[in-house]
Amino acid sequence: MSRKFVGACPLMFPSSSSMLAYNGFLSVAGKDFRVHISVPSHDKLQDARISCDWQLSHMMQGYQSSVRKLLEHSKSLADFIIEFKNLLNRIAECNHVIKSAPPPSYYKHLIEELDKLGWERITHVDETFTTVKIKTNDGGGREHILTVHVPLTYPIVAPTCIADLPVAFEPHWSSKDSLVTLVKSFEEELEKYQLFWDVVDELDSKTHVLEPEAPTRASNTRRIFIASNVSIYLTIDPFHPLCFPECRFLGQDSATAAFRQRLNAELKLWDTSVSVLTNLSTLLEITFLRQSSIMNECPPEQVAADCCICYCYRLGGAVPDLICNNDQCSQVFHHTCLFEWLKSVPTSRQSFNTIFGECPYCSKPISVQSL
Repeated sequence: MSRKFVGACPLMFPSSSSMLAYNGFLSVAGKDFRVHISVPSHDKLQDARISCDWQLSHMMQGYQSSVRKLLEHSKSLADFIIEFKNLLNRIAECNHVIKSAPPPSYYKHLIEELDKLGWERITHVDETFTTVKIKTNDGGGREHILTVHVPLTYPIVAPTCIADLPVAFEPHWSSKDSLVTLVKSFEEELEKYQLFWDVVDELDSKTHVLEPEAPTRASNTRRIFIASNVSIYLTIDPFHPLCFPECRFLGQDSATAAFRQRLNAELKLWDTSVSVLTNLSTLLEITFLRQSSIMNECPPEQVAADCCICYCYRLGGAVPDLICNNDQCSQVFHHTCLFEWLKSVPTSRQSFNTIFGECPYCSKPISVQSL
């Protein structure tokens, strides 16, 4: 081995006299990491195989092309190892710091807790054992996934939790707690939302929900089809799901006025002992239809029409929610599209946060508030 190689990589040694493989440690950012590098022959450096510590593997993500270039331009495997070490140190410098690996006691403690919890409930554990996904069922038989990010100082420092709930799950924590107590707290939290999920599940199964397209357990809003070019946007209180929700009718004024008046007139009859769907059906005097039934009765363009400015249905998650009030026009627009369109027209005028102008299709008066 050359003096240059020994000086740069004093802990790397050839595995055989042929110098086709090296084994040992590379010092990167002040830490030593296990590395094994081998090639089939001296003229095939591009076929090198590199095995190393998981932290170095993580560091090299996104730099594979740089490693390949080093292999192509290196004269020997020893030269490549020197340049490879230099590359790793440059990457570490860009990343500022290499996280220290947790002590063996961290893994021992965490595995013992996972054993107590039951491995059949574990859906995912990452290679560093710092992210764990745990499944559980609530009282209604619905499956939930709790994602737990475990700090290296666990259990002194509390883990962070991510769950599909209407309100963020933030459990109380002490150093005496464990994953078992954490999951128990999560299951207790799930029980708070049973009635809420019963309400939204009924809406999802018995009506045509226009948005969100794929409701999550955290979503407390629903936009539901009522009639041609008319829908109702509901915001339901997760903690009081049977109370009157926040309602907003979307559609032409001439089409929504009757529904709005009917609901306001009968609001005192809202019954908190029955579901939101039952109350709305009674007060509005309508029968909500499922998507399959609606498609048989209404043309698709009257159920979920594309915006007549951008010609798309969804724009950044938003759907068309403004309609021209001219009965002979009835074109629909995204709020953003119509606002930007009217802003670009010289004849439009603005009063406070509302822009007044003409419909892009029929030229009848139309207005939109700024977002």
